[in-house]
Order: sequence, then C-alpha cells, then structure tokens
Amino acid sequence: MKEAAGGIMRAALAAADPRAAVLASIAVRPASGGATLVSRGVERPFGGRLLVAAVGKAAPGMTTGALEALAPLADRIGPGVVVMPRGHACRLGPAGAGFEIHESGHPVPDGSGVAAARRVIELVDAMRGDDLLLFLLSGGGSSLLPLPAEPVSLADKAAVTSLLLASGADITEINTVRKHLSAIKGGRLAARCRGSIETLAISDVVGDRLAFIASGPTVPDPTTFSDARSVLERYRLLDRVPPAALAMLDDGAAGRLPDTPKTLPDRHHAAVIASNRTAVDAAADEARRRGFTPCVLTTSLTGEARE
Repeated sequence: MKEAAGGIMRAALAAADPRAAVLASIAVRPASGGATLVSRGVERPFGGRLLVAAVGKAAPGMTTGALEALAPLADRIGPGVVVMPRGHACRLGPAGAGFEIHESGHPVPDGSGVAAARRVIELVDAMRGDDLLLFLLSGGGSSLLPLPAEPVSLADKAAVTSLLLASGADITEINTVRKHLSAIKGGRLAARCRGSIETLAISDVVGDRLAFIASGPTVPDPTTFSDARSVLERYRLLDRVPPAALAMLDDGAAGRLPDTPKTLPDRHHAAVIASNRTAVDAAADEARRRGFTPCVLTTSLTGEARE
C-alpha cells in the first residue's frame, strides 16, 4: 500500500511539473520573415524578437521548459527576466545565460520585488509592435511583482496584504484588493504593451480564473474598485488599512480613478496549462491503473486550514 500511495503521489506531481507543462504547451518553428510560436495548438506568428518573463513560485521550472521548447529560435530570443521567491534555486544553463534573475519577498512584498516589477515594465515598454512576449505566470506573483499605484507606498500595500492574510480572506479576495492598489496588476501590464503577449499560467486558485492568478497582470479584470473596498468591509478592515490605500479605493469606487482594463487587444492571449485539477486527475488515473477505484471528492475546497 505504501508503494502504491507513493506512486500515485509521484504521478500527481509529475503531471503538474512546471517544466513539463510548458514543454507540452508550446513549440516554435522558423517562418518566412519571422517565426511562429505554437501555443496549445494556436499559431502566433511574429516578425521581431521573442522575449520571456517568468513570475511566480514555478518560474524557474517554467523558464527551463520554455528555453528547451524555444531552442530552435535561439537567435530570436531577446531579453529574459525571471522573478521568484527568495531562496529558490534557478539553474537555467547556457540557454538562459542572458536572463536576469530576481529574488523577491513572499508572501509579503518587499523592495526587491518593486525593483523586479520595474524591470519587467522596462522589458514590456521596450517591445516593438512585431515582438512577442512569452509571459510565464504562477502562484505567488502578486507578492513577487509589487508596484503600488501612487500615492500608495510599498509599506501601505504590505500592510494591507498582512491584514488580509491574518483575517482569513481567500486568495481571490486578496488579489481583488491587491490589483486595485497596483500599477501593473489587473491587466495593466498588458495594456501598456505595444507588442503581443502569450501568457501561460499554472493556477494556484480555485476555479483557475486567469484574472486571479498572480492578480492577472496580462488579462482583463472583471473586478472593480467597489469590489475591492467591499472585501475590506467584509473583514472589518476599513479602519485598519493605511489611509492612502483606503483613499485610493474610495476614489476609484466613486469614479474618480480609471478602473482596471475590462477588455484587452486580441493580440494578447492567455491559457492555464496546469492546476490542482491536473494533479488530481493524474493521481486518479494512476490509482485506477493500479487497480483502485478512485473517488475525487472535490478540487475546489476552500477555507481556513485550521478549521
């Protein structure tokens, strides 16, 4: 039984492996006057450079998989930026020799994360119209890539994050607030991009909604300033959050600030390539192969672990 349980667990982990998930999702080929990225069967032709940005706890593995898949176009790969939690290992090999690696704070954002966010913005702002950015996103990205919208400070945003974590708010609620205090979350990063973006995400949120994975910097945002304010009200935090943060949410809810983008140009695409469900399905398949009759109770359980 112990051997079977171990085999089932290994199958689950292998199915959600970041490197393997990216390798299974993309391929490239040269084309006349440019190249084509094939992402989950969809062709994305481009004539310029192929840039890479990876943000999240799975960033090292996702980047490794991407570099393997992109090897036929090594001469077209432009700058690359990898942002991961402090203390994680990242060995990209010769193919990633020109990539910048940033270590940031998690789960509470810090100054190194701000520096990383500014570098990602520089990467995006330098793109030409015929460039393509492969954006590799995974859990933890909200904390790892903080860039508060002025006049909110990093200390303000960190305080809000800490209060929400302590209150028992779930990741969807936390990210609803975070993206409305951010200069790049909730689709704002994609909104400033002149080129095209292909986002591949590994989900750590129930429901696998792209807008809530790492606060969705490259996808449209369905939430509003009013939603963010309601989260603070629900957990009785309105009188505890920093004044600058509350003022921004109040101004946004009153229509005095532009909300996050609700639509983005068609040249930006995004897809979830692995999730909790991926691992659960693989575990069930392996259990079945070993002669068991698996029963998946749920893949959407939420709540406080201590309860």
